[in-house]
Amino acid sequence: MGGVERYTRCLLRLLSEAPDESDLMVYGQRKGSDPSIASARGPLRSLAGSARRILTDQFLLPLAARHCGADVIHSINYFAPKLSTVPTVVTCHDLSLINHFDTKPSGWMRSYERRALISGLQRAAHIITPSKTIAERVRERFGINPEKITPIYPPLPGFPSARMPVSLQPLTAQPYFLTAGTLEPRKNLERLLDAHQRVYSECRIPLYLAGAQGWKYEEVLRRIEKSQGEVRWLGYVDDATLAALYGKALAVVACSLDEGFDYPTVEALSFGIPLVLSDIPVHREVIGAMGWYGSPNDAEALAKQMLCVAGLSDSERANYRRRALVRFEEIRAGGKAFRYLEVYRKALQD
Repeated sequence: MGGVERYTRCLLRLLSEAPDESDLMVYGQRKGSDPSIASARGPLRSLAGSARRILTDQFLLPLAARHCGADVIHSINYFAPKLSTVPTVVTCHDLSLINHFDTKPSGWMRSYERRALISGLQRAAHIITPSKTIAERVRERFGINPEKITPIYPPLPGFPSARMPVSLQPLTAQPYFLTAGTLEPRKNLERLLDAHQRVYSECRIPLYLAGAQGWKYEEVLRRIEKSQGEVRWLGYVDDATLAALYGKALAVVACSLDEGFDYPTVEALSFGIPLVLSDIPVHREVIGAMGWYGSPNDAEALAKQMLCVAGLSDSERANYRRRALVRFEEIRAGGKAFRYLEVYRKALQD
């Protein structure tokens, strides 16, 4: 429901529009769950879902590929089926299952996913990463030949016409900070709330969080409830609403502990919205000089940058917007369809 889902939809659209004679076959669920509803599964249902996931990953996918005569499989989330008889290209979005294992949902499935990540990277004919930062980490962590790893910036969504729901119009009539993403520990939201508490005492600008419930979010929601309107969780929003929120935001704040690409920051660039960012390698690589940076472990530093952005003049914002749009186009140019097709051909030749 987060970046991987966005990546999948954008990649399918990109490849389906590419001037290439290859056939594209999609394997997966026809209907996803409603992202606005939190998962509430009992232990038996959860066990059945996990078993179905493993069965699909390791057995049903290679059978389907064999049945349709596929030449190559592109697994969009790191796993490479052991029984596959055709080359598998995997996308490794990040190494959070290695470096931030404790922030993942509890249960034995995270152990399966970690093992699947490690074996998938070692077994893959080729690996795609969403940034040079992740490509370097994969190479260093697993000793993989750099020629087998290709960093490609993900294809980016085209937003529909922005429309602000009537229910949100009173909230967005005033300046606000916005953060977008699934509620999960890696997003460092408790530190963000600490930073915003300092900011609000000085400028009275609220913070809005847009994103579906993920896991281990209870403390964040408890603090939001106690904030008396200083912070509001908007829940999952569709792309049109998200576009409207970006367009009216004073700034977008992303203080994640780690990322592989970070869609919301790049999407905010397309609207020319200033960015307050955690000082992590991928933000420096992708956003570069278009961000105001603070340590993800220092609420005071993040608050200082939020106040700095809040104080920008109209002319400074206009100048930022021009430069941000240039950077956005540079990022988008790095994710063309031909780059994925080149990787598929390389995997077949190897």
